[in-house]
Amino acid sequence: MCGIAGIVSFKGLRDFNPDEIISMSEILKHRGPDDEGFAFFNSTDNSPGTAPMIAGGKATPQEVFLSSFPYSPKQNISNLPYQDLKYRVSLIHRRLSIIDTSPAGHQPMCTQDENYWIVFNGEIYNHPEIKTILRSKGYEFRTKTDTEVLLNSYKEWGFDCV
Repeated sequence: MCGIAGIVSFKGLRDFNPDEIISMSEILKHRGPDDEGFAFFNSTDNSPGTAPMIAGGKATPQEVFLSSFPYSPKQNISNLPYQDLKYRVSLIHRRLSIIDTSPAGHQPMCTQDENYWIVFNGEIYNHPEIKTILRSKGYEFRTKTDTEVLLNSYKEWGFDCV
């Protein structure tokens, strides 16, 4: 079972504290020993569409750093420029690989257009059927994960996807 955590700041941008974020991930280590991922939103300024800052950690496999997915980290959280980094939302994920054990299942994960992000713990038993419906609507899939199906379901139907 994966572990998820995060921080939401309702009072504006928050200073990045790597010790706090890494500690939150370490507390969840028993829930997801296979990988860890981090995403920070509105991390450089407050303008709409600012790309998130994404990072991996000590538990992130090397092949995840080398993969080409838009949500794949290219740097370790301990190497982020924390003196200058501020954010509104952070997402933390500890992964227990079950359905798609490849780097494609790394989280936080985003849609192809990078507009929707998720950390997810659970299993969608009918995700193959939902994936078929979404493919008929023109959606393309890069992974075999139920998480990607959930993201695209939300993109297509909003809260009605559940």
